[in-house]
Amino acid sequence: MRRIASLAFTSLAITLCSAPALAQAPAAQPVAQPVAQPAADPPRVDRSQRVRSALEILRREASKMQPLVQGEDMRRLVLATSWLPMPDPITLYVRSEPRTVLSADEHAALPEAERAAFAERTFDSNYFYFTRYGSPLANLRPLQIAHDAFAAQAQREADANPQEGRKPTPNQFRSKSILDFGFGSVAHLRLLASIGCFVQGIEVDPILEKLYQRDTIVGEVPPSGIDDRKPGPGFLNLSFGSWPSDPKVREQVQGDLDLFVSKNTLKRGYIIPPTDREYDPKRMINLGVPREEFLREVARVLKPNGLFLIYNISPAQSPPDKPYIPWADGRSPFEREMLEAAGFEVLAFDQDDAPKMREFAQALGWHEGENAMDLEKDFVVLYTLARKR
Repeated sequence: MRRIASLAFTSLAITLCSAPALAQAPAAQPVAQPVAQPAADPPRVDRSQRVRSALEILRREASKMQPLVQGEDMRRLVLATSWLPMPDPITLYVRSEPRTVLSADEHAALPEAERAAFAERTFDSNYFYFTRYGSPLANLRPLQIAHDAFAAQAQREADANPQEGRKPTPNQFRSKSILDFGFGSVAHLRLLASIGCFVQGIEVDPILEKLYQRDTIVGEVPPSGIDDRKPGPGFLNLSFGSWPSDPKVREQVQGDLDLFVSKNTLKRGYIIPPTDREYDPKRMINLGVPREEFLREVARVLKPNGLFLIYNISPAQSPPDKPYIPWADGRSPFEREMLEAAGFEVLAFDQDDAPKMREFAQALGWHEGENAMDLEKDFVVLYTLARKR
C-alpha cells in the first residue's frame, strides 16, 4: 500500500596572481603553493531514525504490490499511489465519553469549563492514510477478487452474444460505482476514484469524519497521471453514521451500485454474540436493523448483477478460558440461505483466501517487526461473494 538524492559536485578554481616585477628588484622567490587539505567526511545521517512520510511508505509498498495484481485496472490502482495528495497535519480535540471529536474552531467556541474534557491530538499524514488499521493497500486483494468477478461476467456476456463481436474491456473498474462499508481509510477510495470510479464510503469513526470531510478530499477526484481516459474525473462521497438505520445516511447513499464491499467489518464475531462465552458488548457491531433487513438494503442499492463482497482477515480465536475475541470469527454473518432469500446468487461462501492474502501480507511486512503476525498459525482469511439476481 511508496528517492533519489542527487549530489552536485562543484570545483573551486584558485587563481594565484603575482605583482609585476620592478626594475632591479631581486629575483622573485618561489611562491609556496597551498597544500590541499583532505575534505572532512560529511556527517553521517542515521536514516533508520528518519520518519518516513505516509506517501513514501505507500509508494514503497506499492512497488511490492505490483507483481501480485492482475489486470490493467488493478495495475493502475497500484501506480496511482504516486498521485495521492499529501495532507497537512490537522489538530483535533477528542473526548472519550461521550465520544466526541471537535475541530479547533469548535473547541475554541466551547465554554472554558467544558474544554478541559477534551484532549488535543495532532493527526499527520501517517494517521490520515494508515489510521488504526494498517496499510490501506491490503484492500488490493479483495478488489482483485471483485475485478476478476467483473472480468468473468464480461466474458460470459461476450460469449453469449458472439454475433455482436464484442470483446470484454480490460478496464474492469473504470466508470464502476462502488461502495465500501466500514472503509477505515480514504486511500484506496481515492485510488479507485482516480482511475474513474464513482466511490462511496460509510464509516462511524468521528475522527475520520473530521479528517476526511474536506473539499480537498471528497468530491471530484482528478485522474492520476497514468490515466488516459476521456470522460473526466472520478468522484468520492463519504457518509458517517449508521447505515441503513440512520435515515440521513440512508438517503445519502446512492443506489445502482456495481459493487458493495466490506473488509473486516461484517464479521460473524462482531454481529452475532456468542451463546457459550462471555463477551464485551462494546466490541460488538450493531447493524441497527435485523440482518435480513440489512441484506434487503444491500440488494436495493445494487444494480442487477451487482456484486456483494465480504472479506475478512482474522487471528485465531482465543482458548475457551481466555476472553472472547469478536474479530477472530471472520465468517459471514449472513447464512447462505439468508443471502439467497434476499435475492442473491452465492458465488463463494466463506471461501479460504489465506494462501493468496498471505502473499500480500508478506509483501507488506506483516510478519516482521515488533508486532509481527504469525502468517501460518494465526492468520485466517475468508470471503463471501454474491451477485444480485
